[in-house]
Amino acid sequence: MKLNPVIANFLANHPYLILIITLFLTLILISPLFFGAPTEQASSNPPGEVYELQEEINDKFPTPFHFASFVLEAKKGDVLSLEVLLELKLNRDRLIALDIEGELSVTEEDKPNGTLEKQSYLASYYDFDLGTQVNGIISVLDTVEVFLATQGLNLESANEEQIKMVFHHIMSDSRVASVKDLISTQASSTKKVVLGQEIDYWVAPAMVFHVIADNSKLGGAGLEIGLGGGPDVINKEHLNRNVGSVMSGSSQNYEIWGIAIDANLESLDEGKTAGIFIMFTAIAAVLVVGFSLGSYWATAITGVGIAILMVWLKGFSALIGLKTGLVIDLVVPIGMISLGVDFVVHAVRRYREELLQGNNPKVSFTLGYASVLGALLLAMASDSIAFLSNLSSNIEAVIHFGCAAAIAVIASFWILGVAAPLLTMKVDQLITQSRYDFQTRRWFFYRILGSILVASVSGTSIIMLVAVSKSIGLALLGGCILLLILLPMFILGRSGSNVVFEDMKNMGTIAPRQDRFAQIVAKIVTYSAANALKVIILTVLITAYSVYSALQLTPSFDVKDFFDSES
Repeated sequence: MKLNPVIANFLANHPYLILIITLFLTLILISPLFFGAPTEQASSNPPGEVYELQEEINDKFPTPFHFASFVLEAKKGDVLSLEVLLELKLNRDRLIALDIEGELSVTEEDKPNGTLEKQSYLASYYDFDLGTQVNGIISVLDTVEVFLATQGLNLESANEEQIKMVFHHIMSDSRVASVKDLISTQASSTKKVVLGQEIDYWVAPAMVFHVIADNSKLGGAGLEIGLGGGPDVINKEHLNRNVGSVMSGSSQNYEIWGIAIDANLESLDEGKTAGIFIMFTAIAAVLVVGFSLGSYWATAITGVGIAILMVWLKGFSALIGLKTGLVIDLVVPIGMISLGVDFVVHAVRRYREELLQGNNPKVSFTLGYASVLGALLLAMASDSIAFLSNLSSNIEAVIHFGCAAAIAVIASFWILGVAAPLLTMKVDQLITQSRYDFQTRRWFFYRILGSILVASVSGTSIIMLVAVSKSIGLALLGGCILLLILLPMFILGRSGSNVVFEDMKNMGTIAPRQDRFAQIVAKIVTYSAANALKVIILTVLITAYSVYSALQLTPSFDVKDFFDSES
């Protein structure tokens, strides 16, 4: 295309304009990164009568109580024992006391959980079967205390045999049949003589208790279990977690397990755990770029560019109101890394090929970038259109993923497909004018050490921006730009001489003549062309095996595949 040389020539003549625009947009996008960050997760529920009916029910028949259920498992195998009940009562009383003070809405560091207000949340009701007020927790504890009270006892003054006598009466009393539903189906009884009377001696490995809260204080709506939801769903999960933490206590005699109490928070936690792999992916990708191009500067510029991409993705997503989610937060950044690396490798490698012809950096950029610009634009356009096709979906999470991915593709093209090659050209201009001899072994060692350092710092800043702390991520990114790019460029500029570009004293540094990868690829292509039949047969065999293996796959959905077994 005739337009390609014009664009390439414009970029080569105005590199500072492009770099300043890139820096200016990055600084602007820092603000929405903090102040416009989404608080809701994109829903993965498809539209339909079932979900529409659920919303209508929630609006017309608001649920007065929010329920959170827990399984209590005895460490010694019997939850119907005095020691378990005493610890359960101790934790229950502590829970009620903390709730009165509004402490269930904050963390142990007295920081707010979600957007929970500091107030009392637990609810109470009158149990007509027991004839008593039940506060906060539905468990066997209230029933045991009522039966003990009829004998003039309380939990603290009763002994183990009296507790077993109480459960004998409870399990045989039809008036409190609902209590039996709280005890494990694996409960068993044997005939024993206790306190001079033959009774059913009950033993149970586990039981269930339910915590009830005022649903109107938690935003109303019904119980929602699943990924995706607004602040109200997240707030309920924060409250559930706090309740579980208090009810666990010191866990001397029992352990408790929440029943689907925090699906969204758990998915976010496990997503953050997976963030470490994004960091290693970024580090590996940056090192591969540096190794393939044989340049510290290619490594540094690519690493910083990928980190800036994360700022652009988060900033633009916040500006247009995209919601958060595991796919958007984790899958899209990985796609950005791969696309960005492709852009920078294609552009810089073609630019280096022109340098090998003896052209100066500016001419090399114009010729090389003009030849590859069409391919880069086509890749950006086709990938963006492919991701934007998700906008036709009826599922909110898919729509937001498509938008975020399209933003990622365009940002990758601009930062690593345009700005990065331009910055590489400017650095090469400084190198060719430098008085330093970069061909010595000392500089070779410095390049390797610097490449590892910049890849590690940029990779760490990426994981911080994506999953841990935006402030720390930006601090690391800023330090990486100042110390590992701008400072070396300043030193190069100060060491410059009056040599002209045609002298190319350091051409071996900016364009190594022994291109190992090109030689390897050339050998592979040559061998493949000379043995075309073997290559075709091998390809057919691999394809046939892949088709056979694909047909053996069976569709399945197991929640164990999505959540940690210990969660």
